Amino acid sequence: MSSERGKDGTKVAVFSAMVATGNMKGLFGLGFATSETAQLATARAHLDSINRLTAVPLYRGHTIYHRVDHEYHRMKMQLEPRPEGWGLRCSDLLYELCNLAGIRDVSIKIRGRRKNKFFVAKCFQEALLRQTTPHDGVEATGMYIREVPRKGL
Repeated sequence: MSSERGKDGTKVAVFSAMVATGNMKGLFGLGFATSETAQLATARAHLDSINRLTAVPLYRGHTIYHRVDHEYHRMKMQLEPRPEGWGLRCSDLLYELCNLAGIRDVSIKIRGRRKNKFFVAKCFQEALLRQTTPHDGVEATGMYIREVPRKGL
């Protein structure tokens, strides 16, 4: 809860809410809203998160494609893919966000200003959307890519 100045100079209570939605299979969205009541802010944030659903590319359906380093408001986040069965090594907030996005094996480190949960969630979303798939660079060349799996992975 925060307060803003009204038209006549009085303080007015304002509530802000952030809601995350996902289908646990690669869709993820974050919504943010402010309102006079907490219930209305949560409802508006939920609608905003549904409107902002985006597809997150998942490597073999369980992790990210490559290491991602992202910076957001003096906070650095480092996402590293892990082999299947590794699990999620991250904070409680990021654990829940990874579950919503369908990521089951990843290691996430946060450095810097990590006290603001809204910034952590927004940084995570931007980092997921910054990753590139191998097919992105190859589509323009007209070549084909085929993965040759190593033994032990």
